[in-house]
Order: sequence, then C-alpha cells, then structure tokens
Amino acid sequence: NNSHAGAASYAAWFGIEAARIRVVHNAFDFSVWPPADDKRRKQTRQDFSIPDDAIMVAGAFRLSPEKRPLLWIETAAEALKLEQRLNFVIAGEGEMRQAMEARIGELGLRRRITLAGRMSDVHALFMACEAFMLTSEQEGIPNVLLEAQWYGRPVLATRAGGAEEALQDSVTGRLSDDATPVALGR
Repeated sequence: NNSHAGAASYAAWFGIEAARIRVVHNAFDFSVWPPADDKRRKQTRQDFSIPDDAIMVAGAFRLSPEKRPLLWIETAAEALKLEQRLNFVIAGEGEMRQAMEARIGELGLRRRITLAGRMSDVHALFMACEAFMLTSEQEGIPNVLLEAQWYGRPVLATRAGGAEEALQDSVTGRLSDDATPVALGR
C-alpha cells in the first residue's frame, strides 16, 4: 500500500496483521516539474478572475463522493464568513459536478468558487494559490498534498487515510479531526 493507514485498513479487511502489508510511499521527481513562476501565477489568477488582493484556495480532486466535494464547498462558504478576500478554485471532473454547481448557486457563490474542470497544467493552479484544501473521506497518500507543499503552499486536509502521512500538522499544513464545514472553515 502507499500509506500505513491504507495498509491497516486492508489488513483489517483481509483479517491479517498490518505488518504483512508492505508500505511504499508515493514519490515524485520534482526536478522535472516547472519551477514557481510569478508571471504564470499572475496569468492563472487572471484566467480565473481572481483579484490581485484575493486569497486563493485551490483544490484538485475527482468530483466523486469519497472526496466530499460538497463539504469542500460548504467549508468555503464558512471560511468566507470569516475572510471576505477568499476565492476558491477546484480542478477536476466527476459525477458530482452538477450537484456542486447547484450547491454553489444555492449559496450565491458563483463569483467566489470556480469549478475549473480538467486542467492539463495543474502546476499553474498550485503556483497561483495561497493555500490548498482537501476534504476527502478516504485517501491513500494524497499526491495533491505532496504537490501543493512542493510549491510551498500550506494545506488543509481532513484526517483521511494517508493524509496524516503526507504533511506535518501545524508545520506544512493543518489536519482536522472535525470534518464539519464550520471547523474546517475556521
């Protein structure tokens, strides 16, 4: 498995000792990734109509139930009650896109939350944001958390699967045991 949390879950499922499952964490060769680029950062923010003085929070995930995209949107709505300069962009596609669009509309947040769809250049998203958020219910080692941190972006994640193994809580980001919009929004 790619996380100790995943190995423990599989061990319980198979009825074996977790030590029997080898853990090999995800790894990247970041030397082939483009370096942070201020021009690209500014262009990406313009492409998403993010004001210069805004605080951009990004997400990149499959729009499916285990990623809890509606929780992500509800969290954004709660965070906006505390900080009006926030803007949010989610990259990804999936079966929950229509439900997400509907909820964004119900909350009156079409100008604050952008569903970017599939992005071939997700690096630009990491460069453009000030923070990254992932509200999954299940994860191995979330690659997007590793990628965002490589670009120096703090991450907020729910304590799902291997998320805990992908960041240093209160150092490179924050893990939340409370997966409610109010707690995450704070």
